Amino acid sequence: MLADRQFFAKVEMKLNEDGMIKRFEEEGGKITGRMMITSVDVPDNLKDNISLGTDDHAFEATFDFLDVAIGIVLDLNRVKTSSGFWLRAQIENPMEPQKEWAEYFINTLVKHIRQDGTFDDPILTFITEKRDYTIVPTRE
Repeated sequence: MLADRQFFAKVEMKLNEDGMIKRFEEEGGKITGRMMITSVDVPDNLKDNISLGTDDHAFEATFDFLDVAIGIVLDLNRVKTSSGFWLRAQIENPMEPQKEWAEYFINTLVKHIRQDGTFDDPILTFITEKRDYTIVPTRE
């Protein structure tokens, strides 16, 4: 489930009003999934195993079709991972996600880290069978 479904829905409604979703679906097919990447703290149960360096930052990806958040720590200056992936269950006994979704998350995240190590938060992605559409809206 998405970390902030209400915010994502608000952004999607605005994109619908502007005709962006319609154009995207005309080119890429019907939206089959949504991903939200957010800045997070390292989960308490992992803090002993993951120490953050000065350039490290933790992120999680949530999906509207998974009940697990996928997290990682990234060195923002070198744009390299500083931890392995972790999974954080959003419900009791969720299905484990396919490895491809963790790879998709990190690939999308890395594309949105600027050369100076800065980033915007959140990163929202619409997914179809053929394409994806990622935006970085600002919170009001």
